[in-house]
Amino acid sequence: MLAHCDFVYAGESAKFQLPFVNLALVPEFGSSYLLPLRFGYTRAAELILLGGPFDASRAAELGLVTQVVPDQSLLATATETARTLAAKPAAAVQASKRLMKRPLREQLEQAVKLELEVFAERVRSDDAKQAFLAFFASRKPA
Repeated sequence: MLAHCDFVYAGESAKFQLPFVNLALVPEFGSSYLLPLRFGYTRAAELILLGGPFDASRAAELGLVTQVVPDQSLLATATETARTLAAKPAAAVQASKRLMKRPLREQLEQAVKLELEVFAERVRSDDAKQAFLAFFASRKPA
C-alpha cells in the first residue's frame, strides 16, 4: 500500500517486509507493477521473491519512504506535512495528482486485476495453507 501514498514517513526503528512469496502468495494492490517501476526490476525482485525484512534506511534508499525521522518525531513530521498540504489550493493539488498518475493508471488497473485473479487462486492453494499454518505456528508463544 505504501507505493500508493504521496508521502511516507518512517521512524528509525521501522521494519518492512514483503512476505507474499513466503506465504505462497503473489503481490497485491499493484505492487507487481509499482515496485519494479519505482525500484527497478532487480531490487523489486529481491524484496518480493526473497521476502526478507529490511529497515527504514533501506526503505528510504529504495524510495519506498519519503524520509526517515526519529521515532519520537514521526507523528509531528507527518502532521506538519498534512498541514502544509492542506494549506495549498485543493483543486490544484488534486489536478496535479491526476496529471502525475494519469500515465500509470491503465497499467496499474491491469496489474491490480491480474494480481487479484492470481492472488485468489494462490490463497486457496495447498502451498498457501501450509505457509499460513507454519507462519501462525511460529508466532505462538512458547
